[in-house]
Amino acid sequence: MIYALSADDGGLHVFPNASEAISYCEGYDVAGGLWCFFSADGGPLEAVFSEPARKYTFTISHGIYHLRPSVGLKLQDRFSEIRYVEGPAGQQSLEAVAAALTRSDQQDDIDRRATAFIEWVEAPDPKPDAPEWTDYPWDRQTAEDAWPVILQILRMRPSDLVISVLAAGPLEDTIGLWGPEFIERIEQEARSNADFRNLLDGVWQSGTQEIWHRLNACGASLGSWRIALTASHGR
Repeated sequence: MIYALSADDGGLHVFPNASEAISYCEGYDVAGGLWCFFSADGGPLEAVFSEPARKYTFTISHGIYHLRPSVGLKLQDRFSEIRYVEGPAGQQSLEAVAAALTRSDQQDDIDRRATAFIEWVEAPDPKPDAPEWTDYPWDRQTAEDAWPVILQILRMRPSDLVISVLAAGPLEDTIGLWGPEFIERIEQEARSNADFRNLLDGVWQSGTQEIWHRLNACGASLGSWRIALTASHGR
């Protein structure tokens, strides 16, 4: 489920998926800030253009864009801006939207994957196969889908063992493979979340020097407790 809020008339439009939302919301208007997008759980989405929207003398090019998780106010925090709701049956009132957000399938999936990761790490040897979303290498969409799972695992306050595997695996791989695409999100999370800064302490250098420099500026002691752990085991 994707929600699109019109800055023009306050209409909230409900779409079953991102493709239909993108088809309805023309790129030129999106680029002009006339649409705000939200995921099934109300989290903000940003439109990323691979081909920019342009206005010519007689025509308009709407470009090509996709949606990805962003930061900012959730849809639940912007209910006062909504003047009407247009969507499929069961999603035609503000009350219905609020109920749908509460029981979001997306959040259920995030919770399920987070729980599965914790159970996998803490399972006795021989362990079962690792959760699919942790496979290496990731494509971009897999990394995008994994990001909220990483944050959810942190919110579940798991054991130090889980934290160490999360840092050395999914987070380190995200930085190494998709550092430029994720660095702003990582920086913001590190500045506002002490648990996330602690998670960064378990990451060894990966990615470009520029990314590593920006990570060091976040206030984390990158790799510090992994170095200490290695030393304590005499390796």
